[in-house]
Amino acid sequence: MCIVIWPDWPWPSPPPPAPAPADHLVCWPAAFPLGMPRIDPKVFCCALYLYPSTEAAATGEKAGGSGFVGRDPSTADPKNVFYPYAVTNRHVIEDARATVVRLNTAADDFDILDIDPRLWVKHPNGDDVAACALKLADTHKVSFVSTRLFLTKEQATTWVGVGDDVFTVGRFKNLEERNQKNRPVARFGNIAMMPGDAIRQQTGHAQVSYLIECHSMSGLSGSPVFVDVGSAGGPVIQFLGVVWGHVPDAQPVSKGGEEHPEGWVVKGNSGMMGVVPAWMLRELLDEPRFRDVRQEGDALLAKEKGVGGLEATPSRLRAP
Repeated sequence: MCIVIWPDWPWPSPPPPAPAPADHLVCWPAAFPLGMPRIDPKVFCCALYLYPSTEAAATGEKAGGSGFVGRDPSTADPKNVFYPYAVTNRHVIEDARATVVRLNTAADDFDILDIDPRLWVKHPNGDDVAACALKLADTHKVSFVSTRLFLTKEQATTWVGVGDDVFTVGRFKNLEERNQKNRPVARFGNIAMMPGDAIRQQTGHAQVSYLIECHSMSGLSGSPVFVDVGSAGGPVIQFLGVVWGHVPDAQPVSKGGEEHPEGWVVKGNSGMMGVVPAWMLRELLDEPRFRDVRQEGDALLAKEKGVGGLEATPSRLRAP
């Protein structure tokens, strides 16, 4: 077997597809940095928590899921104006009925947004993503996952692959205290399988997914996942997709080497996290209910050169 080493490529462009024959092993240059770079603290500010009621959000009940704040730049003024969205999983909205958003504030507290469940839009093909237009105030301490960071289906085939470093930020219910502000944690892993055949979720939906060697636990559903697509020149972080949960494991119950006669099993966590690809969230945000609002807002912005409030009008770009 021959070993083919990728030569250095112009920064920051990813490598082209491997031209190696089937019996060659393709390796990366040894000069590449190992491991995930330190996470910018501002990344944690994109995370939001979802609860089934305002009371649950106020008291910090261990219920609901995670989400994040996304934004789509205005075509009329992309440097200064954007449309903000709350993003999570479809099953967090439909099954857990967690439609109430909790965000941190600049005053080191939290704010609760009681969003009408009817305002949440789900992917038309049943994929496990949901979003709604988000009303933000200057008091909210948030950062944004821009659609400019979304990996397209085409980019995913050449920019990322099995073994690439990823991380996610979201809830860790095990350490949450009541009345506590949002304190998301980071989890780290690697791409174990690229999207291909759909994975059957517990809901029955066949979800096209990345598989990530990283534990996902209750409460992390809806979290954003980022991947480092950089080379030796330094990290370049892109948005990979949305956590939908873990792939379960089932081990048979046995005694003395014999399995239980009724076929009992012990369910567990396989250590594999399922992630909805970023391009499926892009498809959702391009649904008419969102697209028409952006077009209307951009038309008003271009005509009046002003900026307004929620949903039908864009928001000003500001620092978290």
